[in-house]
Amino acid sequence: MSRSATCGARTARRCARIRTSAAIWSRCERRRFRRAIRRQRGGRGSDELMPHTTASKRGLRTPAQRRREQERQFKPLAIELGWIAYEWNRLHEALGELFADAMGADTYSALSAWHAVRSDLTQRHMLKAAAARRAERSTPQNALLWRALVSLVDEVNKLSDKRNNAIHAPLVFVTDITGGAVEVEPLVIFGNEKAAKLGSRDLLPEFQWYRRSAEVLAIYAHVLH
Repeated sequence: MSRSATCGARTARRCARIRTSAAIWSRCERRRFRRAIRRQRGGRGSDELMPHTTASKRGLRTPAQRRREQERQFKPLAIELGWIAYEWNRLHEALGELFADAMGADTYSALSAWHAVRSDLTQRHMLKAAAARRAERSTPQNALLWRALVSLVDEVNKLSDKRNNAIHAPLVFVTDITGGAVEVEPLVIFGNEKAAKLGSRDLLPEFQWYRRSAEVLAIYAHVLH
């Protein structure tokens, strides 16, 4: 036997004694037969829905998704509530100017007395009393103006209750656990009076009506001034 053949036989016997672990073979197999791993979109911390699912079919799966739906549903109501507050404040400033007219005194002195009163309702009582007094002591033509102001205060008082319900009533998000739809409703379960007055009404058109009413009354107040 030649020297090269003898060396080859020794090498073969030495290699046969080498232990090969399952980890080595599995590593080699993964290199040769790597599995295709596809990432799934969505999950506990993701805002994206799983593939081929929708909120209406599978529901809102994460807190982040539910929060986004709540914000989407509440945004139109929040806009109308902001407009109600704006138009109401504009209306009451116009009533303050009318109070100064009814008092017939220095404008800034009358406005100082007006703003010293913290209650909107008390301010309107002051204005109505001053306008009624001016109507009694004015000419028939001017009396019509002051009586119109008294009627305006009455209309504002009627709207005041509705405005207070919109601004101060507690609201709650109601989620459909099967479809994931979210609605905003008055929280009436604990007996809140203002929420009960809103009842089962559709809040968005209701708030829009309050806003437009306050806007019309504010414009009328400026015309009387």
